[in-house]
Amino acid sequence: IYSILFSLPLFYFCSSLKRRYFALLISYPYYIVVIGMGAIRQAACISFLMVSILLISKKKYLISFFLTFFSLLIHQSSILFNGIIFGSLFKKLNNIKLSGKFIFLLILIFLAFLYCLPSIIDKAYLYFTLYKKLDQNGTMIIPPAKSAILIWIMNFVPTLLYLKNKRKFNLNNNLNTIFTSFCITEILLLPVVLFQSVVGYRLLLYIFPTSIYITSLIPDLNLINLQKNYMVNILISIAFISLIVWLKFAYHSSCWVPYNNILFYL
Repeated sequence: IYSILFSLPLFYFCSSLKRRYFALLISYPYYIVVIGMGAIRQAACISFLMVSILLISKKKYLISFFLTFFSLLIHQSSILFNGIIFGSLFKKLNNIKLSGKFIFLLILIFLAFLYCLPSIIDKAYLYFTLYKKLDQNGTMIIPPAKSAILIWIMNFVPTLLYLKNKRKFNLNNNLNTIFTSFCITEILLLPVVLFQSVVGYRLLLYIFPTSIYITSLIPDLNLINLQKNYMVNILISIAFISLIVWLKFAYHSSCWVPYNNILFYL
């Protein structure tokens, strides 16, 4: 069920882009394999976030509010980045006439947030102290997320390209506002990644929708003097190299390659 909730929104998101198969290819190595097959509940929420971004860009706020409520029931951390989206568009949302459905969804989201708040605080305390109680006799130290800095770099490159070339991307006002907010969040997460990698890793996963969207547009922007086909192949190669690096050095990579593979275990 979670795989369906992860996959269908992702396919819908990529199908709405100009280079849909290119978007899927750059999503596959890390976003689909590592995140989709790893943090399954959170991966489903990130895919809902993808659809939510598209809906807001088309000013379909009601369905986006419903997806926010639904994703919050799956994984509490989704409220943070949905909150960034709605916060960045607060002035525009003020102009919306609040119908009964809007008010009802807002109340549901607020109640769901209140319900999840104790769990969010507990998990935040757990990750920031890096201890988890096992039983009365001992504790377990949560291992650091060594791939957090890799994910930050993967998301930082599209972030930098977008912030430097906003006009060339030629996106509508809603997308520009959302992407700018996510790009700033990506940069501000660096200290968290360096000092609390587990927290940074979990938060960085929500930056992937904007990174995939931005990267899918790069070949058509002529940012450097390269033919479009060359740029597409270079970006796909970089995406797959990131997967190889993760499978080789990540703490839990053995769970994804549970046998002696000639490519990774020479």
